[in-house]
Amino acid sequence: MNSKKIKIKIEKPFGNLFRKATILVACQTPEKTYLFGEKKDFYPEGIVRLIGGGVEKGDSSPKEAAILELKEEINYKPKLQELKSLGAISITATDNKNKKYNHIIHIYFLQIPPKVNLKAQDDLTGIVELNTKQFEKLIKRYYSLSKKNIRKKGNLEFSWYDYAQVYGPVHQFVFDLLENNIS
Repeated sequence: MNSKKIKIKIEKPFGNLFRKATILVACQTPEKTYLFGEKKDFYPEGIVRLIGGGVEKGDSSPKEAAILELKEEINYKPKLQELKSLGAISITATDNKNKKYNHIIHIYFLQIPPKVNLKAQDDLTGIVELNTKQFEKLIKRYYSLSKKNIRKKGNLEFSWYDYAQVYGPVHQFVFDLLENNIS
């Protein structure tokens, strides 16, 4: 299995760092584009993320969590054998108060069959298809997010720069695996 470790320093933790584990799925269409979830009220302009979400206590496995997230977010429920594990990324983030957050992202690949009716649901406002060059540009956009770009929601406040320190390398890891035909 492919794995990667990321150790970062952050100002303040963001939502997923409070979870033990999440999943992301690299969904490839028959046209060889990849699907990303759009959250217009949440992400900065030009930022989307691979389809995914949290591994909840009731989930029997990360793979099962991936199936549930796909159904919730894009209205497609694949069979267990359709999902291929690409690996996992272990993240250790240390905030400005020296508190550590340990998080694992399980990554899967899914070939979307032809003529499937996908629909953005749950917390997604849209599904964005990106070709390889657009995927590369997305990774560069992650790395360009500023420390001054702050997200405030309720009691939670974090910098998009910190978010990008996780999801820039995560998307790069997935991109590299896909480009090397690991999928």
